[in-house]
Amino acid sequence: MGTLMLDTSLGRVAREAAVAGGCAVNEGFIVEQALADRVSSINNRSAGIRDASMGSSS
Repeated sequence: MGTLMLDTSLGRVAREAAVAGGCAVNEGFIVEQALADRVSSINNRSAGIRDASMGSSS
């Protein structure tokens, strides 16, 4: 549902970053990196939530 919005937003951020950096980079690569960073941060957050919800049962 919100995927299109997310992609558009990431694309805009990637273009702005490329312009701000003053370098001509492959936009597709930047978007892939942004998505990978976002996915890994989401995974880290979920892992943290999972650990917290399990408590100290180790």
